Amino acid sequence: MALSAGSTLPEVSETYDAIAPAKYAGKLQDKVVIVTGSSSGIGRSISKAFAAAGASVAVVARREKDLLTLVDEIKSANGKAIPIVADVAAKGAAQKIVAQVEKELGPVDILVNNAGISRLGPLEGEDEDLDIWWHVHEVNVRAPVALIRAVLPSMLKRNTGVLITTGSAVATITVPVMTAYSSSKAAISKFHESLTEEL
Repeated sequence: MALSAGSTLPEVSETYDAIAPAKYAGKLQDKVVIVTGSSSGIGRSISKAFAAAGASVAVVARREKDLLTLVDEIKSANGKAIPIVADVAAKGAAQKIVAQVEKELGPVDILVNNAGISRLGPLEGEDEDLDIWWHVHEVNVRAPVALIRAVLPSMLKRNTGVLITTGSAVATITVPVMTAYSSSKAAISKFHESLTEEL
């Protein structure tokens, strides 16, 4: 397909047949799922797919309006979801999120750490204390680890559970001006590999 100047690619919203949500309708009945970063993009789609498969989904993000819209969409399709407005990088957020989910939906069966932020720019241009640089690691590494630690005891006790964290190709390839993002994604990838062996 040839594109002229100023034109855009058509939007494609179909999934590969092997992962089409319709194939999994009802397969996750009675399962409880947390999806962070669920107010838009990948997280929003993941949340809707889990709900379509029958799971009760706790959608977590900072933007309340977008979360409420998502919950309404899930419920209108006969799904079950609750909104949790939270900054996953805030101190104590993981414990509060998990406590609310357990109270309202039950023990967590699947955790999807999807919330993430990026920072583009040369390291030399960062502020002196690297606050923005380190905040990327707070959201992309510390928050997922904290949430995993919060759900893990119950999962181990019940001998069931799934831990998922959204990754990125920049964890394994070299890209300039992405030191914060690429190093955070490499860190969380290695964390998962090590935790898999540990468990």
